[in-house]
Amino acid sequence: MPEPHSFGIKIEKENDGRLAVFVGQRQIKTTPKAAAVLACLHENAGRVVSYERLGQAVGFKSMRKQELHVIRQYISWIRKTLAAHRAPCSITVAPKIGYALCRHE
Repeated sequence: MPEPHSFGIKIEKENDGRLAVFVGQRQIKTTPKAAAVLACLHENAGRVVSYERLGQAVGFKSMRKQELHVIRQYISWIRKTLAAHRAPCSITVAPKIGYALCRHE
C-alpha cells in the first residue's frame, strides 16, 4: 500500500489545533469538519473507512440518514477539490460501507 504522502495531500495541525490541508504545494481553504473527513481518509489511505468512523471524525454520536447526508456533502466537496487541484488521488465509494482515498496509477 502506498504511503499517505504519495497521495499528493498533506495535512498538518496548526498551533491553534485546526487542520491545514495542502494539495501539492498549495494550501486549500476548507471547513474544520471537511478537513477532519479528509484527514480520516488520508490516515487510512487505500482502505475503506466506514460511514460511522467518518461521522466520529466530525463529532457525530450516531449515523442516521441526516448525518449520512452531511458526510456525503463533505465527500462531494473533497472530490471536487481534489479534481480541481489535479491531485493524484480520488475518493472511491464502497456502497453501504463508506469511502476510500485511492491513488491514481
